[in-house]
Amino acid sequence: MSTLGLIGCGLLGGSVALALKSSNCFERVLGKDVNQTNLDSALTRGVIDGVLVDTTAADALCVAVPTAAIADVLNEAFHSGVGQHIPTFDVGSVKGSILRSLTHPLPNFVPCHPIAGSHESGPEVADVELFRNSTCIMTPASETSERHIQYVEELWHAMGATVVKMSSEQHDRILALTSHLPHLLSVAIVKQVFQTDGVSDYLGNGFRDFSRIAAGDAKVWRDIFTENSDELRIHFSEFVSIVESLLHQATEQPVQLEAQLSVVSNKRKSFDDL
Repeated sequence: MSTLGLIGCGLLGGSVALALKSSNCFERVLGKDVNQTNLDSALTRGVIDGVLVDTTAADALCVAVPTAAIADVLNEAFHSGVGQHIPTFDVGSVKGSILRSLTHPLPNFVPCHPIAGSHESGPEVADVELFRNSTCIMTPASETSERHIQYVEELWHAMGATVVKMSSEQHDRILALTSHLPHLLSVAIVKQVFQTDGVSDYLGNGFRDFSRIAAGDAKVWRDIFTENSDELRIHFSEFVSIVESLLHQATEQPVQLEAQLSVVSNKRKSFDDL
């Protein structure tokens, strides 16, 4: 019986489990989670079929824990016998810090980041279709086995994702701008609003849309901000310069400001066609 081992039974891990079982890549999924409530819920919902006691019993291993814990899980797996043989992949949102924290080269580890998710968390919201028509970024290291890369890539294709490969450095630089900075700004504006007296009764749909992602899992985003803080600071500095320029135009060059707003508006509308 083909078995996927799942370490971390939250939204992403649970969605991987459901998608790979649905596509008949594995007959069963055995999981474990440091959060007993998550583990119990995953079992009750049928996200996993049993508890993962021995990682060497799995045919492949998915690590879906918060980013800061991924390297520890991989290092422990190496010492427990998973070694360099069982195909292993993660779903972490930061890649460079994981690879730098490995104590041994792991040819069987294929770093992955599916560009899919939700502000909700837990196995209760795991979705068999979460990765359908999404992009998964792979950042294999120099020692990563081509055989394992191909195997894991086939798993993502089975889940409905398109796979793109790049270096861990390029990944962290890009995602700091397209994912991590927007989340940081959303958190900051929510914090600013709720520490300002008398404004919480006047929150329109624009604020609700912009701030939705601030409701994401605090531990997950703590790790992302911490692990990718250098790239975040670079992009935040660029962001501040752009805001200062727009505010300057608002007072000194309103015609140019309108032109800028028109360009940005059209570019944003074009995103919907991608």
